[in-house]
Amino acid sequence: MEVDEIKRTNQRYLNLDREADILKQEKRQIEKAFYNQSFTRNVFDDVIGLVSISFNVEKEVSEHVDTLNVCDKRMERLKLKKRYVHDYLKSLDPISRHELMNKYRGDYRRITITQLDRDLFDEIMEIEEAVNYMLGIKPEPTTKDIHIETHKTEDNFQAIADMLGV
Repeated sequence: MEVDEIKRTNQRYLNLDREADILKQEKRQIEKAFYNQSFTRNVFDDVIGLVSISFNVEKEVSEHVDTLNVCDKRMERLKLKKRYVHDYLKSLDPISRHELMNKYRGDYRRITITQLDRDLFDEIMEIEEAVNYMLGIKPEPTTKDIHIETHKTEDNFQAIADMLGV
């Protein structure tokens, strides 16, 4: 666990409102870009002659709806994360909560990590795991989940060496 990772993660989670605002702004821009395009047929003269390009309703509308659905799902995940991190912060004593909130408002790179920061990071990792579980996202395998049978690898290596005549 790297110190910079703890700082970045804690700062991001304690500022989920800002991330939600950015996502809302992106969604508005997507809407604006979609409705600012022409939904009619365009005909223009090209070197090959008259070319007609029209708005492909099925493709464009389905892609637009899919994009909006992805934004909505991201927003729901952010709301869940925000709710759980606020529940954790409420469980802290007021002084610790105030310390964390003030610590990560500005430039977090100058912060020295305390046990309170490590506890928050551990809680955030649990929140990530819980939200992923609720959404049906399987955790990434860790090195302890990967079993390598070395004797088979050595046998395969020896078989290759024998084929090459080494």
